Amino acid sequence: MSNPTAAISSEPESSSSDSFMVLWSITAPQKTFLADRLPDYKAALGKKSLPEFWDTLFEDWFKRWPSKDDGRALVEEQLKSWMVTNNRWHITTKQRKFLTDRIPDYKSAQAKKKLIDFWPFLYMHWFDRWPATEVAPQGLVEKKLKAWYNNNVCVTASARQVLNLNKPAKRTRRPAAAQTFCKVYWSKPLPDGTVLRNTIAAEWVAAWQKSKKFDPQIDVPCVAVNFINKVARCIFLKQLPPIHEEIEQHPDQLKHDNSEGSPDPGDEAEDDEVKRALEYQAAIDAIPFSIEQAGAQIFKQSGLISLTMVAGPDPKQGGNLLIYSYPYGLTPSGQSFIHHTEDFKANFEDKFHQFAKMVF
Repeated sequence: MSNPTAAISSEPESSSSDSFMVLWSITAPQKTFLADRLPDYKAALGKKSLPEFWDTLFEDWFKRWPSKDDGRALVEEQLKSWMVTNNRWHITTKQRKFLTDRIPDYKSAQAKKKLIDFWPFLYMHWFDRWPATEVAPQGLVEKKLKAWYNNNVCVTASARQVLNLNKPAKRTRRPAAAQTFCKVYWSKPLPDGTVLRNTIAAEWVAAWQKSKKFDPQIDVPCVAVNFINKVARCIFLKQLPPIHEEIEQHPDQLKHDNSEGSPDPGDEAEDDEVKRALEYQAAIDAIPFSIEQAGAQIFKQSGLISLTMVAGPDPKQGGNLLIYSYPYGLTPSGQSFIHHTEDFKANFEDKFHQFAKMVF
């Protein structure tokens, strides 16, 4: 399952960093409620009795947090997504050492573009030590192993570009009216009582269920930026004149300079939005290598170690609020600040994530 962690987009509001789809937030009591039932979920997986588990889970959930009938199906989809995503694969200290010891082989294969030869070798030795189980089948573990290397090895073949931090800012253009409409009415009820974020969520789930890639055992993917733009534009066009007038007078529509005779953006602005998202994504992909190089130069020229943290909407994840931490500097035993610090995620990343949600 794709991991719809974090929150959606820099324009609409952000949700929590839990594993709910980007269009749904989760409170601390709800997270505790679900976490307490993870053992039951794992047991139901082993006994192949998931239908009974879901019935019980939904009944207990809606007793505590009632939902309108038209929103119940979406909530049930999200509960399933949370359970599947948070039934995560955890590695032991020995397994982490096994993977870490093979990072040089991974980098070498990556540089030679021969990862196709690296993976079978890795899988063979892994399953010799830790055979696959029903709860952690071989196919799932292989995907997790690939994800581990992608997340723990900064330099990748697609991320060797370095950010140009001295590039002058471009003049901004007026966003499409539908994009301003999406920002204004993301969580605000429309005259007919519907909420844009809920409508988009429902349509995304419906589109996913009709797609060739649909699998009831796979989590609902994150909503794509172009899908949000498309649905928001269709809904905006159906609105009555007062809504159109409100959007036309919104500061976002008035503050940008269109004095050079350029046409009203409309569809062109929507294309610009997609282009801008692609530019952002290219820069985001370059961040790991860029920061690694910066950390190396800082250490080489000043003897100082560093810790860099970045957060913000990620177009590749449908606008999810991502957060990355990049340490430079190791202890004699080979530990970075992240691995040396107890509860680094809770003490640093989670707090930075909360701050980032206020920014975006």
